[in-house]
Amino acid sequence: MFSKIATRLVQTAQSEIQLLKYHRQPTINVRYFSDVVNWGDLLNVDIIQYVSQKKVVNCPLGHRRHLLGIGSVLAASNHNSVVWGSGFISEQQRITEAPRKICSVRGPLTRDLLLKQDLKCPEIFGDPALLLPEIYPLVAPVEKPYQLGIIPHYEHQDHPWIQKMHQDSRVCIIDIRQKDSVHFLQQLLNCECIASSSLHGIIASDAYQVPNCRLVFKEMRSFKFEDYYKGVGIDSFTSIDMKQSESLSIENVIDSCSIKPIQFDAQALKQAFPYQLFHA
Repeated sequence: MFSKIATRLVQTAQSEIQLLKYHRQPTINVRYFSDVVNWGDLLNVDIIQYVSQKKVVNCPLGHRRHLLGIGSVLAASNHNSVVWGSGFISEQQRITEAPRKICSVRGPLTRDLLLKQDLKCPEIFGDPALLLPEIYPLVAPVEKPYQLGIIPHYEHQDHPWIQKMHQDSRVCIIDIRQKDSVHFLQQLLNCECIASSSLHGIIASDAYQVPNCRLVFKEMRSFKFEDYYKGVGIDSFTSIDMKQSESLSIENVIDSCSIKPIQFDAQALKQAFPYQLFHA
């Protein structure tokens, strides 16, 4: 606990220095998970800077007015929070301090939990990461060098099956622990199919219409996946239980991958962005 508090204090000091450094240009405070390098969380920088046209500065303590954007960070809300695209990580989570405003959320399961707390929440859904092709209009190669791309959540990097797949030349293991979005997306687009235990590996695949499926490792929560999918009109999706991974071939995985017919209104999500609350 002490080390986590110390980390937050150091991060906050760094953020305050950034605000001083960028005082001559528009900035926007964003509170996102930053304890480990995780591409899905760092997308807050790419996407919010694109939509707001302001320099993103992390606000780890939430002590200034800030945006809660990409990620299962909604339970961290306080009176300084403005919510745009966030979600809960489980159906047990609740908000302990109401945010200043809720503009949109990841999906309807998150919205239902907010309504149970008598909090107003519009029916505007979709993870902001779905805006990626608008920011990075990358084109996949005609001949893709890999039959399968695997995107393990950072907690699953050392799983025996993942380590085994490193040895297969038909497979690209895409490390979620990176900051470079263009590099990550180019790796993804080099693959015929994607299997991911990372939610944002799934979302990026859906955004670029790469056939994909979910890998389910032990004790993984499904709430955020179901919340995302229901928010884009998908009621069922294919998952592979990694308890049987000893006999799992890449052919089995590829056969489980498909392109999802997602329904996403990018314009509605961008119009829901709280420009007026961050106009300074």
